[in-house]
Amino acid sequence: MEQFKSIIKTLLTVLYIGGLSLYSAVRGLYLRVFSLSEPGGVYRGKITELRNNGCVVFESYYSSEEVEEMKVIAENYMQDEYGDYDHVNQMSYFRRPLDGQESDGGVFRLFGFNEIDPCSASFFSDPVLKEIIEKAFHTKIVSNVALLQKNQPVGSETRGFHVDMYAPKQFKTFLFLTDVVDERHGPLAIIKQSHKWHVRRYANFVRRGLRNLTDVSSFDDLNDRELSAAQLFTVKKGTVVIASQQAVHRGWPLQVGPRYVMVNYFVEKLSQSTPGYHINRRIGYRYST
Repeated sequence: MEQFKSIIKTLLTVLYIGGLSLYSAVRGLYLRVFSLSEPGGVYRGKITELRNNGCVVFESYYSSEEVEEMKVIAENYMQDEYGDYDHVNQMSYFRRPLDGQESDGGVFRLFGFNEIDPCSASFFSDPVLKEIIEKAFHTKIVSNVALLQKNQPVGSETRGFHVDMYAPKQFKTFLFLTDVVDERHGPLAIIKQSHKWHVRRYANFVRRGLRNLTDVSSFDDLNDRELSAAQLFTVKKGTVVIASQQAVHRGWPLQVGPRYVMVNYFVEKLSQSTPGYHINRRIGYRYST
Protein backbone atom coordinates (compact mmCIF):
# COMPACT_ATOMS: atom_id res chain seq x y z
CA MET A 1 0.00 0.00 0.00
CA GLU A 2 2.79 2.44 0.88
CA GLN A 3 4.52 1.73 -2.42
CA PHE A 4 1.26 2.35 -4.27
CA LYS A 5 0.81 5.68 -2.47
CA SER A 6 4.37 6.66 -3.37
CA ILE A 7 3.72 5.89 -7.05
CA ILE A 8 0.50 7.93 -7.07
CA LYS A 9 2.18 10.84 -5.28
CA THR A 10 5.05 10.85 -7.77
CA LEU A 11 2.76 10.78 -10.80
CA LEU A 12 0.49 13.51 -9.42
CA THR A 13 3.50 15.68 -8.65
CA VAL A 14 4.78 15.21 -12.21
CA LEU A 15 1.41 16.41 -13.50
CA TYR A 16 1.66 19.41 -11.18
CA ILE A 17 5.17 20.20 -12.42
CA GLY A 18 3.95 19.87 -15.99
CA GLY A 19 1.02 22.20 -15.34
CA LEU A 20 3.26 24.88 -13.87
CA SER A 21 5.73 24.51 -16.74
CA LEU A 22 2.99 24.73 -19.37
CA TYR A 23 1.54 27.84 -17.72
CA SER A 24 5.01 29.40 -17.62
CA ALA A 25 5.63 28.59 -21.28
CA VAL A 26 2.30 30.02 -22.47
CA ARG A 27 2.71 33.15 -20.39
CA GLY A 28 6.29 33.49 -21.63
CA LEU A 29 5.10 33.41 -25.22
CA TYR A 30 2.55 36.12 -24.45
CA LEU A 31 5.15 38.31 -22.72
CA ARG A 32 7.61 37.80 -25.54
CA VAL A 33 5.10 38.96 -28.14
CA PHE A 34 3.24 41.72 -26.29
CA SER A 35 5.13 42.94 -23.24
CA LEU A 36 8.86 42.40 -23.00
CA SER A 37 11.30 43.97 -25.42
CA GLU A 38 14.96 43.22 -24.97
CA PRO A 39 17.18 46.24 -24.28
CA GLY A 40 20.06 47.11 -26.57
CA GLY A 41 23.61 47.92 -25.61
CA VAL A 42 25.91 45.83 -23.46
CA TYR A 43 23.17 43.79 -21.79
CA ARG A 44 21.84 42.27 -25.00
CA GLY A 45 24.79 39.89 -25.11
CA LYS A 46 24.42 39.04 -21.43
CA ILE A 47 20.74 38.25 -21.91
CA THR A 48 21.49 35.94 -24.83
CA GLU A 49 24.27 34.20 -22.90
CA LEU A 50 22.04 33.65 -19.88
CA ARG A 51 19.23 32.28 -22.06
CA ASN A 52 21.55 29.92 -23.95
CA ASN A 53 23.81 28.68 -21.15
CA GLY A 54 21.67 29.10 -18.05
CA CYS A 55 24.36 31.26 -16.43
CA VAL A 56 26.26 34.49 -17.00
CA VAL A 57 29.09 36.39 -15.27
CA PHE A 58 29.46 40.10 -14.54
CA GLU A 59 33.06 40.81 -13.56
CA SER A 60 33.85 43.79 -11.30
CA TYR A 61 30.14 44.52 -10.84
CA TYR A 62 31.06 46.05 -7.49
CA SER A 63 34.29 47.86 -6.66
CA SER A 64 36.83 46.54 -4.17
CA GLU A 65 35.91 49.33 -1.77
CA GLU A 66 32.22 48.46 -1.88
CA VAL A 67 32.93 44.77 -1.40
CA GLU A 68 35.26 45.36 1.54
CA GLU A 69 32.58 47.46 3.25
CA MET A 70 30.06 44.63 2.83
CA LYS A 71 32.56 42.02 3.96
CA VAL A 72 33.40 43.85 7.19
CA ILE A 73 29.72 43.90 8.12
CA ALA A 74 29.36 40.26 7.08
CA GLU A 75 32.26 39.18 9.28
CA ASN A 76 30.80 41.08 12.23
CA TYR A 77 27.52 39.19 12.01
CA MET A 78 28.66 35.70 11.00
CA GLN A 79 30.09 34.67 14.35
CA ASP A 80 30.30 31.05 15.48
CA GLU A 81 28.32 31.58 18.70
CA TYR A 82 25.04 32.15 16.87
CA GLY A 83 22.72 29.16 17.01
CA ASP A 84 20.26 27.77 14.50
CA TYR A 85 17.31 30.14 14.03
CA ASP A 86 18.78 32.79 16.32
CA HIS A 87 17.28 36.11 15.22
CA VAL A 88 19.17 39.36 14.70
CA ASN A 89 15.87 41.21 14.34
CA GLN A 90 12.32 40.29 13.32
CA MET A 91 13.37 39.71 9.71
CA SER A 92 16.90 38.27 9.88
CA TYR A 93 17.90 34.90 11.32
CA PHE A 94 20.73 32.37 11.19
CA ARG A 95 20.78 28.85 9.83
CA ARG A 96 23.71 26.62 10.67
CA PRO A 97 24.40 22.98 9.79
CA LEU A 98 23.26 20.26 12.12
CA ASP A 99 25.78 18.46 14.29
CA GLY A 100 27.38 15.74 12.20
CA GLN A 101 25.76 16.94 8.98
CA GLU A 102 27.80 15.51 6.11
CA SER A 103 26.47 17.35 3.06
CA ASP A 104 27.03 21.12 3.23
CA GLY A 105 28.25 20.75 6.79
CA GLY A 106 30.37 23.88 6.48
CA VAL A 107 27.62 26.17 5.18
CA PHE A 108 26.33 28.94 7.46
CA ARG A 109 23.57 31.32 6.32
CA LEU A 110 22.11 34.59 7.57
CA PHE A 111 18.69 35.04 6.01
CA GLY A 112 17.40 38.58 5.53
CA PHE A 113 20.87 40.14 5.42
CA ASN A 114 19.41 42.96 3.31
CA GLU A 115 17.42 44.03 6.40
CA ILE A 116 20.69 44.59 8.29
CA ASP A 117 23.13 46.14 5.84
CA PRO A 118 21.95 49.07 3.67
CA CYS A 119 24.98 48.70 1.39
CA SER A 120 24.18 45.10 0.51
CA ALA A 121 20.49 45.94 0.15
CA SER A 122 21.33 47.62 -3.16
CA PHE A 123 22.44 44.26 -4.53
CA PHE A 124 19.33 42.44 -3.38
CA SER A 125 17.07 45.06 -4.99
CA ASP A 126 19.16 45.61 -8.14
CA PRO A 127 16.68 46.30 -10.97
CA VAL A 128 19.24 45.62 -13.72
CA LEU A 129 19.89 42.02 -12.67
CA LYS A 130 16.18 41.39 -12.26
CA GLU A 131 15.42 42.81 -15.71
CA ILE A 132 18.14 40.70 -17.36
CA ILE A 133 16.58 37.52 -15.94
CA GLU A 134 13.08 38.54 -17.02
CA LYS A 135 14.19 39.40 -20.54
CA ALA A 136 16.27 36.24 -20.91
CA PHE A 137 13.48 33.88 -19.88
CA HIS A 138 10.39 35.91 -20.84
CA THR A 139 8.92 35.82 -17.39
CA LYS A 140 8.10 37.93 -14.35
CA ILE A 141 10.03 37.28 -11.14
CA VAL A 142 10.08 38.40 -7.52
CA SER A 143 12.82 38.27 -4.93
CA ASN A 144 12.05 35.31 -2.70
CA VAL A 145 14.77 35.45 -0.08
CA ALA A 146 18.08 37.24 0.42
CA LEU A 147 20.92 35.79 2.43
CA LEU A 148 24.57 36.02 3.34
CA GLN A 149 26.41 32.70 3.12
CA LYS A 150 29.65 31.79 4.84
CA ASN A 151 31.41 28.59 3.82
CA GLN A 152 33.96 26.98 6.12
CA PRO A 153 36.37 24.19 5.13
CA VAL A 154 35.30 22.10 8.16
CA GLY A 155 32.58 19.72 7.09
CA SER A 156 32.85 21.00 3.54
CA GLU A 157 31.70 17.83 1.77
CA THR A 158 29.18 19.33 -0.60
CA ARG A 159 26.11 17.98 -2.26
CA GLY A 160 26.52 16.45 -5.72
CA PHE A 161 24.98 17.74 -8.93
CA HIS A 162 21.31 18.65 -8.56
CA VAL A 163 18.60 21.16 -9.43
CA ASP A 164 17.05 23.36 -6.76
CA MET A 165 13.52 23.14 -8.05
CA TYR A 166 11.62 21.47 -10.89
CA ALA A 167 8.89 24.11 -11.15
CA PRO A 168 8.27 27.00 -11.24
CA LYS A 169 11.47 28.60 -12.52
CA GLN A 170 13.95 29.81 -9.95
CA PHE A 171 17.08 31.91 -10.32
CA LYS A 172 19.91 33.06 -8.10
CA THR A 173 22.24 36.00 -8.25
CA PHE A 174 25.54 35.55 -6.42
CA LEU A 175 27.79 38.40 -5.27
CA PHE A 176 31.19 37.09 -4.20
CA LEU A 177 32.78 38.97 -1.29
CA THR A 178 35.97 36.88 -1.40
CA ASP A 179 38.09 35.65 -4.28
CA VAL A 180 37.45 32.18 -5.69
CA VAL A 181 40.78 31.58 -7.37
CA ASP A 182 40.77 27.84 -7.97
CA GLU A 183 39.07 24.59 -6.96
CA ARG A 184 40.37 24.90 -3.39
CA HIS A 185 38.05 27.87 -2.85
CA GLY A 186 34.90 25.85 -3.57
CA PRO A 187 33.65 27.39 -6.82
CA LEU A 188 30.11 27.13 -8.06
CA ALA A 189 29.87 24.52 -10.84
CA ILE A 190 27.09 24.58 -13.46
CA ILE A 191 26.56 22.26 -16.44
CA LYS A 192 25.95 24.72 -19.23
CA GLN A 193 22.67 24.41 -21.14
CA SER A 194 21.33 21.78 -18.72
CA HIS A 195 18.40 24.10 -17.93
CA LYS A 196 17.12 22.97 -21.36
CA TRP A 197 16.95 19.31 -20.28
CA HIS A 198 13.17 19.43 -19.99
CA VAL A 199 12.45 15.75 -20.66
CA ARG A 200 15.53 14.71 -18.70
CA ARG A 201 14.29 16.57 -15.62
CA TYR A 202 10.89 14.88 -15.79
CA ALA A 203 12.54 11.49 -16.20
CA ASN A 204 14.88 12.17 -13.30
CA PHE A 205 12.00 13.13 -11.01
CA VAL A 206 9.98 10.04 -11.97
CA ARG A 207 12.95 7.70 -11.65
CA ARG A 208 13.95 8.96 -8.21
CA GLY A 209 10.38 9.42 -7.04
CA LEU A 210 9.38 5.86 -7.90
CA ARG A 211 12.42 4.62 -6.02
CA ASN A 212 11.12 6.63 -3.04
CA LEU A 213 14.34 8.59 -2.71
CA THR A 214 14.03 11.58 -0.38
CA ASP A 215 16.35 13.77 -2.43
CA VAL A 216 14.48 13.73 -5.74
CA SER A 217 16.42 16.68 -7.15
CA SER A 218 19.87 15.04 -7.42
CA PHE A 219 21.30 13.86 -10.76
CA ASP A 220 23.44 10.77 -10.27
CA ASP A 221 23.53 9.46 -13.87
CA LEU A 222 25.64 12.15 -15.58
CA ASN A 223 28.04 10.89 -18.25
CA ASP A 224 31.56 12.11 -18.99
CA ARG A 225 30.43 14.42 -21.81
CA GLU A 226 27.89 16.11 -19.56
CA LEU A 227 30.32 16.44 -16.70
CA SER A 228 32.89 18.00 -19.05
CA ALA A 229 30.36 20.74 -19.82
CA ALA A 230 30.42 21.88 -16.19
CA GLN A 231 31.84 25.36 -15.75
CA LEU A 232 33.65 26.11 -12.50
CA PHE A 233 33.23 29.78 -11.68
CA THR A 234 36.63 30.99 -10.51
CA VAL A 235 35.95 34.67 -9.93
CA LYS A 236 37.32 37.74 -8.19
CA LYS A 237 35.47 39.44 -5.34
CA GLY A 238 32.93 41.92 -6.62
CA THR A 239 31.85 39.52 -9.39
CA VAL A 240 28.17 38.72 -9.84
CA VAL A 241 26.93 35.44 -11.32
CA ILE A 242 23.34 34.89 -12.45
CA ALA A 243 22.24 31.26 -12.74
CA SER A 244 19.07 29.34 -13.48
CA GLN A 245 18.48 26.86 -10.70
CA GLN A 246 16.91 24.46 -13.17
CA ALA A 247 20.41 24.08 -14.57
CA VAL A 248 22.24 21.12 -13.00
CA HIS A 249 24.81 22.49 -10.57
CA ARG A 250 26.73 21.94 -7.37
CA GLY A 251 29.21 23.65 -5.06
CA TRP A 252 32.79 22.33 -5.12
CA PRO A 253 34.17 21.25 -1.71
CA LEU A 254 35.91 24.17 0.02
CA GLN A 255 39.48 23.61 1.19
CA VAL A 256 40.57 27.20 1.85
CA GLY A 257 38.26 29.60 3.62
CA PRO A 258 36.18 31.17 4.86
CA ARG A 259 34.35 32.20 1.69
CA TYR A 260 31.63 34.84 1.78
CA VAL A 261 28.93 35.27 -0.85
CA MET A 262 25.58 37.05 -0.93
CA VAL A 263 22.77 35.19 -2.65
CA ASN A 264 19.44 36.52 -3.88
CA TYR A 265 16.74 33.97 -4.77
CA PHE A 266 14.22 34.89 -7.47
CA VAL A 267 11.13 32.89 -8.39
CA GLU A 268 8.51 33.27 -11.06
CA LYS A 269 5.52 35.34 -10.04
CA LEU A 270 2.80 32.95 -11.06
CA SER A 271 -0.02 35.49 -11.24
CA GLN A 272 -0.79 39.08 -10.34
CA SER A 273 -2.66 37.96 -7.23
CA THR A 274 0.01 35.73 -5.71
CA PRO A 275 3.31 36.60 -4.04
CA GLY A 276 6.50 34.77 -4.85
CA TYR A 277 6.53 31.00 -4.56
CA HIS A 278 7.58 30.32 -0.97
CA ILE A 279 11.12 28.95 -0.65
CA ASN A 280 10.11 26.00 1.53
CA ARG A 281 7.45 24.88 -0.95
CA ARG A 282 9.94 24.25 -3.72
CA ILE A 283 9.45 20.90 -5.39
CA GLY A 284 12.45 18.73 -4.64
CA TYR A 285 13.79 20.95 -1.86
CA ARG A 286 15.81 18.76 0.46
CA TYR A 287 15.11 20.41 3.83
CA SER A 288 11.93 20.21 5.83
CA THR A 289 10.15 23.40 6.81
